[in-house]
Amino acid sequence: MMKQISITLFILFVTLSVVFAQSSNAATKEQPTQQQQPTIPTQQQQIKDIIYTVKHLNSETPRCTITFKARLVIGNNENNGLMNSNDKRKVITTTCVPLTPQQKIEYQEQAEVLTTTIQSDLTSKDSKPVLASLPRRILNDSSLQYETVKLHLDATNLNLIGVSHYLTESPVSNTPKESVYVEISVTTMAQKPAIEPPKTEKEAEEQQQSFIGKYWYFIVPLVLISLVNAIMPTAGGEGEGAATGAAVAAKKK
Repeated sequence: MMKQISITLFILFVTLSVVFAQSSNAATKEQPTQQQQPTIPTQQQQIKDIIYTVKHLNSETPRCTITFKARLVIGNNENNGLMNSNDKRKVITTTCVPLTPQQKIEYQEQAEVLTTTIQSDLTSKDSKPVLASLPRRILNDSSLQYETVKLHLDATNLNLIGVSHYLTESPVSNTPKESVYVEISVTTMAQKPAIEPPKTEKEAEEQQQSFIGKYWYFIVPLVLISLVNAIMPTAGGEGEGAATGAAVAAKKK
């Protein structure tokens, strides 16, 4: 009886070992295929020229455009991410000219505050227009003849995250009177804390299967030992009962 049980358990152990070994080999072969990724082009190849349009109030027609050739400075930490249209003429080009006195008068008549909307041509969902404003008293000051536009970009995706628009009495960085001084600042934003979403029932089942497939050689012996321990007392009890019955019968004789 015990010999048959031992043979059965041994066959069961060998069968389970072969099955789990084949499953592990199949998973190992499939893993590199799932991890293969297409060749990622360099950052210079990915980034195109970004065009920013500048509009005032409710006008649909851009007053001017700013072109930022990011591929020429990507990965360059020069000036800590700060660049301007005077020092980087090949990187930053504009069609902007300062506000004329007539334009200032017209804007003052339309609103108390001159709102400036700047938007890039990036197509990502996080690319949104950003507003800046100038009060009427600034426009009314004839001594403020030099115009400055500053763009603040996110270093991870070059999205526009902030703008500044103001007038000054003296030129910034020797900017000619007939042009607009443009400065671009690339800022590294703090990353948002990653919140792990709850696992679905399918993901939990896959994780459990992977656990069993990884530690099957520990689980199977434990199961076999438990089966042997469960069967041995029963077999032993039957033997002792038979011996006791034989002894009682002999005494009666």
